[in-house]
Amino acid sequence: MRGIARGVTAIVGQNIGAGLASRARAAVWHGVYMYCLFGSPYVALMLVNPDLVSQIFVPVSVAHGLETVEFSNHLLRIVSHSLIPVGITSILFAVYEGAGRTYPTMIVNVVRLWIIRLPLMCALGFRFGGDGLWWAISISNYLGIVFGLGWFALSKRSRSLSGVRQAV
Repeated sequence: MRGIARGVTAIVGQNIGAGLASRARAAVWHGVYMYCLFGSPYVALMLVNPDLVSQIFVPVSVAHGLETVEFSNHLLRIVSHSLIPVGITSILFAVYEGAGRTYPTMIVNVVRLWIIRLPLMCALGFRFGGDGLWWAISISNYLGIVFGLGWFALSKRSRSLSGVRQAV
């Protein structure tokens, strides 16, 4: 996810600087397409057969390996479905970063991690234990996406972000 987003950031910045907004726009949507194309099979694998993914990192033969794999499988089922939307949002915010405007990305991440996730972890962690922590991660990812896409949609109409407006 980060690799595609960083590549899109560089391409967008170069094309906005060159006055080629249509190429910057194409880079963003190609990045989203590539992320979905390559990321979706991995997320599907994590949802359908998390055992296979977990055992790549923790062999069952090591001490407590089976317990760790079972825990990992449970975690993957809770969190993995939110990875595609988070990746798409990261790529869309590459437009801001490529235009030299890192403030929106910072605000969205502060809201997602500190204002949404941390209180959710406290509330759900006390109520549901360890599972509550993982659900807080997943829920904060989705709420952060909604906030980020709202910001993204509003800034498309803003006259003050001309490079960003042209690129999307």
